[in-house]
Amino acid sequence: MSLKAALLTLITSLFLMISNGTQAQSAGEQPSLRGYTGQALGKTLAETLKLRSLGVATNTSSTCASFASAIGSAAFAPGPQRKALSLIALDTRDDTRPVVDSFREKDGVALIFGGQTSAEENYALTKAMLSGLARRHYAGALFIHQTVWLSGQVTRAADEDPILTAYLAAKSNLYTASRDAVHEQVWLHQVQVRDGEQTFARAVGRIPTTRAAATPLEHLQLGGALPSKSHEAIAVDHARRLARS
Repeated sequence: MSLKAALLTLITSLFLMISNGTQAQSAGEQPSLRGYTGQALGKTLAETLKLRSLGVATNTSSTCASFASAIGSAAFAPGPQRKALSLIALDTRDDTRPVVDSFREKDGVALIFGGQTSAEENYALTKAMLSGLARRHYAGALFIHQTVWLSGQVTRAADEDPILTAYLAAKSNLYTASRDAVHEQVWLHQVQVRDGEQTFARAVGRIPTTRAAATPLEHLQLGGALPSKSHEAIAVDHARRLARS
């Protein structure tokens, strides 16, 4: 095996471990790392998007709960604005309509569906929440968990729901997080879903975080259109680019 081929194999294996959240971290380290990243993201969301209130919907996995709780606590610390934050954990058996209704008046909504929950469970929650928000003409800022965005679940949901398709195509305040691996930076990005494709529009703010705390975002790429690929396919593509560099 050539050195380049060996490098490609090694990079791909490491990248897949990161994408699937199977890094050699202790049970305590994973929630801690997501807590650090969530705090940085929450602060950036509140300050960059000028949010006075935020609704956060997450799944029931421990990693997403840590991430979502940190986002909320950093965005709105205890004090006069404590009622401005709503944090709700959901599973696929839950009716999302009351949650959507409770979020209608929020300046921003963050959908944090990733972690240890299966892709199909996360997709069911993503589609239900997005479809509900679309039907209630939610006008506030909408943040999509980077794992959901990267895997193409937003486009998939839009393809299956004409009302959601029109809603997302017209929405200019849709966001996700992305990572610039070259410069070791994490960004808040405005994104678009139009004509069956999802794309990064522009970076609107840098998310201050250490390299260790950025680990849950390690699989993200900065800029360009993202096709609906599996994490495995994206990992291989990224590894090939690194091997060529």
